[in-house]
Amino acid sequence: MDVQVLDYDLAAVLESSGQELREITCTFPDCKQKAGIGETRCRPERILRAVTPTYVLDGKQIRTLEDFWRAIGEAINGPGGYFGRNLDAFADCLSGGFGAPDDDDYVVEWRDHQVSREHLGHPETARQLEIRLSRCHPTNRLFVSADLAAARDGRGSTVFDWLVEVFNDRAPGVLRLQ
Repeated sequence: MDVQVLDYDLAAVLESSGQELREITCTFPDCKQKAGIGETRCRPERILRAVTPTYVLDGKQIRTLEDFWRAIGEAINGPGGYFGRNLDAFADCLSGGFGAPDDDDYVVEWRDHQVSREHLGHPETARQLEIRLSRCHPTNRLFVSADLAAARDGRGSTVFDWLVEVFNDRAPGVLRLQ
């Protein structure tokens, strides 16, 4: 894992974080040098500290909700990784359930989120609600049908909104939209 470090005492960082660091990047604005553990190419007067692990989502690759499940699972847990495949499971993972990162202190950076926001808009929301309608309990059909009608009319919350809401409810401050 690449972890950004602003610390000159790498041994102390390793001891205190418990993380396996293979490479560091100085985050001081005029530096950005990379170094392997045990090397220091940065000026020693800089204050050093480990930075929170960051998992990156490429918004250009997220066009459907299924794409999101694949992308978040692989970003956090590697190829074929799991981090929920429905909103409830996703919320559980964000809350520290199965598939959650070992370290509770992490960030998910959703790059090009505007591209995803467009693709996860009302048409994708209508598609997801059609799936939900075909599977939901008969007592919920009226509510899902109303949400589906709104999505088809370009109204109401979208799949993108659902995902951001789950992030904000279950893991406040974890999501960074870039």
